[in-house]
Amino acid sequence: MSRTIAAIDYGTSKIACVIARVQASGAYDVLGFGNVPYAGYANGKWNEPDKLADITQSVLAEAGIVAKRKIRKVYICVPGDYTAVTNYRVSTDITAADRRVTRQDMQRLLQMTPAPANAKMSVLQKRPVYYMLDSQERLSDPIGERTSTLSAMVTTITADKRFLAQTTNLMDHLGIEVKGYVPSIIGQASYMIPQQEKEVGCVLIDSGFATTTVAIL
Repeated sequence: MSRTIAAIDYGTSKIACVIARVQASGAYDVLGFGNVPYAGYANGKWNEPDKLADITQSVLAEAGIVAKRKIRKVYICVPGDYTAVTNYRVSTDITAADRRVTRQDMQRLLQMTPAPANAKMSVLQKRPVYYMLDSQERLSDPIGERTSTLSAMVTTITADKRFLAQTTNLMDHLGIEVKGYVPSIIGQASYMIPQQEKEVGCVLIDSGFATTTVAIL
């Protein structure tokens, strides 16, 4: 079964929108695309905020015409300029009598990561990079393994609350529901880079008009 989604990306020189059909296999079929130049942003502020609504509406309409669909819901991509990545090492004792790791143990580790140190940032994602057992063996899935202590390296991605609030209010003004926020670099990596390459480790460089974002995956 497939479903259709739309995503909008605010770059430093243009706003782009893509409409795609997601197949059961996880593949994407692009149905429509639109992009319109605009003044962008600098130092956390829109250069021409009074024109942002009209340009956003134009982009959504352009992609909708190509896809022959009206956009009512959208995912918003958060640019690298408005995101931050922090890694945490957390540990928990395994209290089960048989010392086997459960899904609840893994969830507990994610909950142990601290709140953002910067009050202006909001958590978008928490993802385990790897888990570690008493033997210091690193695993991507430790369920069922025996250990007295389970550790994890957890990556937390945060986003500027101002960007989230401004774009949410903008979409409310246009009558569009925000389905969620996705860090641009995560969206690019998920679609463009095979899983086996990400597991080995690679670098993704997004060369924008005014800024360049570099991510180690």
